Amino acid sequence: MSKWQLSMGSALALVSGFSGIQTEHAQADDFSLEEIIVQARRRAESVQDFPVSVTAISPKAIEQAFAVDIQDLEGRTPNLIIDTVNAGPRAAAISIRGISFEDIEKSFDPAVGVLIDGVYIGTNTGQLLNPFDFESIEILRGPQGTLFGKNTTAGVISVRRTKPTGELGIRAQAVIGDFGRREAQIVANAPSIGDKFALKGTFYLQEGDGFYNNVTLGQTVGKTDFWHASLTGLFTPTDDISLLVTYDRMRDRGETAQAQLSNGTDLICLGPVLAPGVPALAAGFAPQSECGRDTDDDLYTVFSDRRAPIKDDINAITAELNVALGDFDLTAITGWRDQEEDVQQDFDASASAFFNTRRIQNFSQFSQEIRVSGQLSEKLDGVAGIYFFSSQYDLVQLTQFGAVLGGGAPLALNPTTDHEARSYAGFADLQYQITDVWRVNGGIRWTYEEKEIIRTNAIIIDPAITDINTLPSGPVPDASRLQNGLVSGDESWDELTWRLTTDYKITDDFLAYGSVSRGFRSGGFNGRANTV
Repeated sequence: MSKWQLSMGSALALVSGFSGIQTEHAQADDFSLEEIIVQARRRAESVQDFPVSVTAISPKAIEQAFAVDIQDLEGRTPNLIIDTVNAGPRAAAISIRGISFEDIEKSFDPAVGVLIDGVYIGTNTGQLLNPFDFESIEILRGPQGTLFGKNTTAGVISVRRTKPTGELGIRAQAVIGDFGRREAQIVANAPSIGDKFALKGTFYLQEGDGFYNNVTLGQTVGKTDFWHASLTGLFTPTDDISLLVTYDRMRDRGETAQAQLSNGTDLICLGPVLAPGVPALAAGFAPQSECGRDTDDDLYTVFSDRRAPIKDDINAITAELNVALGDFDLTAITGWRDQEEDVQQDFDASASAFFNTRRIQNFSQFSQEIRVSGQLSEKLDGVAGIYFFSSQYDLVQLTQFGAVLGGGAPLALNPTTDHEARSYAGFADLQYQITDVWRVNGGIRWTYEEKEIIRTNAIIIDPAITDINTLPSGPVPDASRLQNGLVSGDESWDELTWRLTTDYKITDDFLAYGSVSRGFRSGGFNGRANTV
């Protein structure tokens, strides 16, 4: 696929296949070693002096990658794999050192922590971030429970966006490609007001007609229709106080699309046949022409009997307060996020109405971190703080089965889930300079977490509900239920996580270090389970 790419103010590039031409002239210092400052230990340090396995991607590298989302950057980081999860809007399955989690069920916790401007995202959905406005990306490998808390047993991806500059400026980029691909990215800074207040706005648009040929519907499916806008204000009333506040609004109206990859021996393809090539006799089974496809077939030809629209709306607010208190710095980071989803899928990916789902859910989270960092003595520095996180989601799901699984007539399951989680933590991390070239570092974190879940289940026999799109926005009335069930549970956990590190600076160019750490991934409940 070829594309034209226009980057106003920085570069004009034509990309076709794997070749490219860029008109931006190389600067004299392009080949010099660039110092990258990381904040993975909650204090600013040069990456050359950082005794943890980290990959720090600079703003220049992000710009040159022309990345659509963070998935495009995985080749720059050892042991990192990022896959999309089609079952959730902009959902990611992130793996570091082989530890991963690939489900979008919000009662489960990711194994890799993703943070935006210091705020942890508590669910896989929404993690495929566009890096156009990123100032830095830090990928930390290994357990990071001391400073980043639970669910960071595999590692952490920490993203920081640019701050308002206080100077008038616009940076923009546009992409036009095949299959109706249209992308636009804009970052605009306004002049500061009295050197006390600066404002920045961003807008990202991604549209496409899709490139899956649905032969059952005679249509092209898998469209993209997403935009993300943000507004950031930086208030600095004094030299010792700053407040950074960002509001984000995201909207997705795309589609999911699945290719039929049956090997011909699974349930949906085992119906009786009259002769090779003749469709199955049993209603609800996939036609034999859709079964037994291998990698030599066209994977972009699909057979679903329905479109699968996505409706996803996210609102988020992030606030970071920094106060200088002599030798110490006080930082308070507040995060709020609300997400409303309505996602449909044809899981069997065939022309038969065999297994279709629709998930309507609301998710919200709130987090607050307060920490103090500074120099305790000439050789000792550290950081300590407290943390609170809470999340809640409710889910109404309709799972529609065809006549085969329904015992001769269509049926549907209508479970509902209500889940709440709360987490509390206190942490401290100290570093001692034994000599000019030898340091030791130790940290601990105590975490307490509690979760509650209530799940109801029913089999729908109302013949009026013949299609997933007729599902109400709330639970189906009891009159249409054949069977009711209620499952509930609550549990709590506490854990002490720690890290011990020592490093030795052999020369100005070489640093040797060793580290032992313990992480913590919280327990929980299966949000799909229908029994205790």
